Amino acid sequence: MISRRHLLATGAALGSAAGLAACGSGTPGQTADDAKKSEAGTPTVTIQFWMGKLTTGEDAWYKKIVKQFNEAQDAVKVELTQVPGDAWEQKLKAAQAAGKAPDMYIGVGNNVSVQVGNGELADMSDLLPAESWDDLTETAADLVTVDGKKYAYPMLFEPQTVLFYRKDMFTEAGLDPEAPPKSWAEVLEYGPKLKSKGRFGLMMGVTGADFGWQSWGWQRNVAGHLPISDDWATAKADDPAYEKLATFYRDLYSQEIVARQALGPANDSSAFGQNKAAMMVQGSWGISQILDEFDNLADKVGVAPLPTHDGTGTVPVTIGNMKWMIDGKSKNPQAAADFIKWAIAGDDPAVLLDYFKTTGYSKFPARTSVTEAVASAPDADTLNPWRKVIADVVMPAAALEPQYDWTVAEAFGKAMEKCMRGDDIPKTLGAVNTEIQGIIDKLKLAEKAPQ
Repeated sequence: MISRRHLLATGAALGSAAGLAACGSGTPGQTADDAKKSEAGTPTVTIQFWMGKLTTGEDAWYKKIVKQFNEAQDAVKVELTQVPGDAWEQKLKAAQAAGKAPDMYIGVGNNVSVQVGNGELADMSDLLPAESWDDLTETAADLVTVDGKKYAYPMLFEPQTVLFYRKDMFTEAGLDPEAPPKSWAEVLEYGPKLKSKGRFGLMMGVTGADFGWQSWGWQRNVAGHLPISDDWATAKADDPAYEKLATFYRDLYSQEIVARQALGPANDSSAFGQNKAAMMVQGSWGISQILDEFDNLADKVGVAPLPTHDGTGTVPVTIGNMKWMIDGKSKNPQAAADFIKWAIAGDDPAVLLDYFKTTGYSKFPARTSVTEAVASAPDADTLNPWRKVIADVVMPAAALEPQYDWTVAEAFGKAMEKCMRGDDIPKTLGAVNTEIQGIIDKLKLAEKAPQ
């Protein structure tokens, strides 16, 4: 691991992180009392940093990066809390409501504009140097910019839905292990052939909440749009094209190609790694989990673009993202920003390259310099033999997650689940169209749409 100490020897000394006026100390931004604490080895600022629990390798990387930062200087101490995924939303919201939110946390797919409207995020525009912002890709910068100000620092992107399949199970079923399904019809054809006792043909989310995000790419693929107009003024969930998507889900369910009950969380590849499914719709993060947690499985797995409704083109899958955010009520936003610069926004791309290597190069940087470093890394394609498929085929067609209120996506997802489980498809789509229009009007979404 490259030492971060050289990153601290800059004009933006971490002593300024305390954000206090100088009162006789030898360090700008420090009071005399703070200087004494620093000299005595006592951090002048303690930062609370929260993250949801990720893969084993990622969790270890975050612990390591915090430890190295704390050992590299004594002006700021970062305390890391890793929260189980199923408890994350409840814990964070409870802390925010009680005025005890962490100084900073990792946002996964958060809608920045909504959070800014709620007063939850600190304006980071002037907390990081211009060079850090300039290195972001255009997509990454747009993701965190609201009214010209920047409210988070993006770390990575990852396609939320690609197809994983077991080559050995394809061979066993008499299917070509180098020819994954390209259309919904082929998924329905291959699925029954791949089933066996204790194994399903396909693993995917089967609840409304799962469909709320897993179906975004297929929504665009089959209808050419999402169930709300681009200006967020009109519901479009009753488009007859969505009947094809609902019918596809119903066929998967009625033929028991997918499990009637979820095999596990929709963002977890464990059941696939445990031989409980021959194919899986999963985010590219599944690559790092397979590499990290299942020995000798990688050679048996293929990764391909998500099948399209008619077998042509590429599904415009959404790209999830991870970004580091500073709470709007943090008392030490500059200290938090200095840690962010040290860890993921510094001037040496090799520093962050360690994270992407740790995760098997299964994720895609939000910074131009780091993207170039990954592309030239000699072990990138060795550690991740599927990287080029995603980089060359999936990513060019990908789109950001919809930025409208989650309740719209959730309502459509629940409608898809009802259709899958047997409800009348046209009536269900008509009902959810009315529901989404009600959400639009109640939340005045048209006034909040990106310009």
